[in-house]
Amino acid sequence: MVACATYEGPDPLFERYVRDCVMVARFGTCETRTAFVEQYEFVLGGVGLVLRGLSDEEQEEAFLDAMRMREGGLPRTSVGLRLALPRWFSLRVDHPLGAWEEALHFMPTGLAIDPVCGMCVDPGSTPYQVVEDGNVHSSSTLR
Repeated sequence: MVACATYEGPDPLFERYVRDCVMVARFGTCETRTAFVEQYEFVLGGVGLVLRGLSDEEQEEAFLDAMRMREGGLPRTSVGLRLALPRWFSLRVDHPLGAWEEALHFMPTGLAIDPVCGMCVDPGSTPYQVVEDGNVHSSSTLR
């Protein structure tokens, strides 16, 4: 089994979560939103179940609602708020809004799902690629 990343505590994990949430909100499809929810199921808890039950349009709106945190506002819906500030992080991170403030300048070039571990990756910033049946996939790890 290949580990894609190691985290030294909740702060780096929350920063990664926020960046992934930004990528999914900007470039996400139904499949990438599902992959995000699966990847962060332990963080999202019951909100993950709610997100899975929403239509594609409602999921997209929830992620866009969560993005209001980037501009210093609060999400307008409870699903958007819990997506932006999951209770798991609210209990473990000293300053959870700080990751959103730092994400203001994060401008991903796209979104890909790592074929090795299922993580969200920005294809413009990852040094690794996996070629499978002639298709190029961005990866955060090398096989």
